[in-house]
Amino acid sequence: MDKFILLFGFDDVKGQEQASALASKAKILDIGVRTVGPDQYDAPLFSLADEVPDAAFSYRREDVHGAGSRRRGCAGALPCRMLVLSGIEDADLDFLLPMIGSCGITRNDLKAMLTPTNAIWTPRRLCTELAGEHAAMRKDRQ
Repeated sequence: MDKFILLFGFDDVKGQEQASALASKAKILDIGVRTVGPDQYDAPLFSLADEVPDAAFSYRREDVHGAGSRRRGCAGALPCRMLVLSGIEDADLDFLLPMIGSCGITRNDLKAMLTPTNAIWTPRRLCTELAGEHAAMRKDRQ
């Protein structure tokens, strides 16, 4: 399995500079960096990651987009920036996370590992789920 990071919401000049800096640094760990544009935010993550979902696993539209979601009318940017890491070992994370920070990517930028569960989700759904988790964690800290 290839090691790579999918970047969402890095479309502006600053984001492109950060993505380029991260790609240069991640190359040391043999990790690729791919920027994903808004035109792909409604595709399942496994298709963006060139992964093949488990053939025995079937899923419904609401599994991909989230319960009660409507696919139409969702076009455009995500509410925040997000990084999805795939194929990256725990040992690499010790080196990778400081690299990410040194490129100007902050704690507020959502981060997740690609898993069998979220691989069928769209970037929009993953962003919604992660944002909810971050909000809950912030509330618990107060």
